[in-house]
Amino acid sequence: MDEEWDSNIEATVLPLIWKNVLTLDEANEIANQTAIDHPLCYLYKRGLIGVVEMSDTGRLMQVFQRAAVANEGNRSSMPVSAAYLVHPLLESRILNARANASKGKFQLVPGMVVGNGLKWNPSARTKQVSIKLKSGRVVLLINRTDLSASISETVSGSFTTLAEVPTSMLIACLLAMLEENTNTPSIQDVLDKMKEFIDAGYLSQKKKSKGQVVLMMTYLSECLKGERYPTLFETINDRLTAIGLVETKITRFKKTSAMAVTGFSWNEIELIME
Repeated sequence: MDEEWDSNIEATVLPLIWKNVLTLDEANEIANQTAIDHPLCYLYKRGLIGVVEMSDTGRLMQVFQRAAVANEGNRSSMPVSAAYLVHPLLESRILNARANASKGKFQLVPGMVVGNGLKWNPSARTKQVSIKLKSGRVVLLINRTDLSASISETVSGSFTTLAEVPTSMLIACLLAMLEENTNTPSIQDVLDKMKEFIDAGYLSQKKKSKGQVVLMMTYLSECLKGERYPTLFETINDRLTAIGLVETKITRFKKTSAMAVTGFSWNEIELIME
């Protein structure tokens, strides 16, 4: 085994793998981010990346190489597949590599058990929500709709930066759902996430409200915990409706002091830190 190649894979390729089931485009995206030639082919030929193939009985099956064959044939050869599957044996190394590179969580696609010889379930749910954060910049996709693009001529603003309060509020609620493994995180969890944005310098410490300048956290706390329905939610939901996401709403539950972004579950959210 080529030890130098191994160390390069460990340091530069594994941190780029953010989930255990990849599309062809996602596999190509990973390959294009590294100077190593055909990095996923290397993993494929060592039985660590699997593909989907049709069996003799006409069933779609998960197939992994049973032995290391990296030195046999063309290193760049890997079948075109409906999906590329990360073997569970590689997950711990990916977790360590992503942690060392300060990347986000490694995501497991709900409803999919990965392993050689197991049936491929094309209906396994992929992530409905993708959040990419780089410093204070945001790329947010819900059901493949890019919420960071221009929304509508009649609705001002889009979800592009944590410096904007509606964007930071929506992202804070989504992240609280993901981190707390719940569809209804507490209002305090969302406020804590907003404070992280302020402490990191992404969101202003102060806000003009009712003709006065107040602390941002004071404004947010009164907004989320007050008796009236937050006008901030109306702004967010107007944008979501304008883009066609009528089932996706940010809301709160005063009796339980909780919040939610409706239309999907917490385990359908992925976070990508760049």
